[in-house]
Amino acid sequence: MLGCAGAAAELCWQHEDIHLDYWIEADHMSESDWRLAGCPLGEPDDTCVEAIEELQYLLSEEGPLWSDLLRQARQLMVEAR
Repeated sequence: MLGCAGAAAELCWQHEDIHLDYWIEADHMSESDWRLAGCPLGEPDDTCVEAIEELQYLLSEEGPLWSDLLRQARQLMVEAR
């Protein structure tokens, strides 16, 4: 989940559905995130796909981590100023 969390959070922040086709593009995650996920670039395995689907629920507006996502996004915006 950790390898996919940043990319999934960005999609959820933008209110986009997380389609599995998104993940076959190697550049949607960094090389280190792909390594952390235990997958070759652009080749999510079954475990990675399950993690992505769980992240979509956890980070969605209805999910239990939405408020944490908002808090982190706001903090990153303030730090970027």
